[in-house]
Amino acid sequence: MKNEFWQEHLTPRERDDHYEHLLAGGAKIKLLESFIDLDLGVVLWNGPLSAAVISKKLVLQPYRARKWLNVLYLLGLLDKKIVRHERCPVDEIYSLTPFARSLFEENGKLPPYYSGKVSSWKKAAAFDIYQALHGKTSPQIVRWPPQTINQAADFMEWMQISADIVLDALQDAVDFRQYKNLLHVAGADSSVAYSIAQLYPDLSVTVFNQPVFAYLIKKNIAKESQLGNFTVVEGELAGEDNLPEGYAAILWTRVFSDLPDEIVLQFLKKTRKAINADGRVIICETTIEGNEDFVLTCEFNYFFTDDLEARLFKTKNKYESLLKEAGFNVVDFREAGDKGMYSVITAAPA
Repeated sequence: MKNEFWQEHLTPRERDDHYEHLLAGGAKIKLLESFIDLDLGVVLWNGPLSAAVISKKLVLQPYRARKWLNVLYLLGLLDKKIVRHERCPVDEIYSLTPFARSLFEENGKLPPYYSGKVSSWKKAAAFDIYQALHGKTSPQIVRWPPQTINQAADFMEWMQISADIVLDALQDAVDFRQYKNLLHVAGADSSVAYSIAQLYPDLSVTVFNQPVFAYLIKKNIAKESQLGNFTVVEGELAGEDNLPEGYAAILWTRVFSDLPDEIVLQFLKKTRKAINADGRVIICETTIEGNEDFVLTCEFNYFFTDDLEARLFKTKNKYESLLKEAGFNVVDFREAGDKGMYSVITAAPA
């Protein structure tokens, strides 16, 4: 059989460009790791430095350091300026690009969100994918549901790190002042729900979560100032327990991207049963559209986690289909904006 059918779909240049793009991905992550591990952000935080000075500060082999800095420049992490002197013909001066500076805190260190993502990638990349495909058990990056209090606490800490991005998306899409009460289901550490309760004191906010999370949430909020409009209710989401009823709005955030379609449908049907006739279900999730690189990275990490299924992330159309099957009609869809990757879907009982 002649191997010519592919030419109906792409040109030789398109084929080669895509192949080189795949190979470049490996180079990019190695360069990013070295950029972070060698604390180049700290070294350059206060201003530009020459390649020679950078090499000396980091105790690098000068010739290879110049090549390394040049590739970081090609990657878009560094700006480069060529300075010519009488005695030294050429000097390369490097500084952080606006993109590189945006990754760091004021001290040039990565904040927990970005350092955590790099840490997760390193753990996944360290596993032998060939042995895993042949059935060898790999250490679990993530256990779901959490098996211990410590695992639940680690998960809650990660969710808290990125809670502000979710809250920004919700505030841009939803006017919570129109609701009397709100049920946030499986809100992880409850940071989002607690912030909503703080922002809208006339809104009664309830978090419904599994016992291990409910215990930790109650323990954590005991350290905060008590809010009269914030309560926590525990229950088993995947069991026979129904959701508490009588709510004007039911909120799901960062849950459905970790669950297969049939489980999402099950939870949406529970939501339909619990929500008021004129209520709204609000879903804040990362859709596949526009987030392809993020989805690919997550699905790769999930490959080594047998607790999670394949094809967990969903398209906008898939969410609309699941909502319709559960008895809802979508009334508003807000695509992810400039602040983050989360879209917000609002639906009403059909």
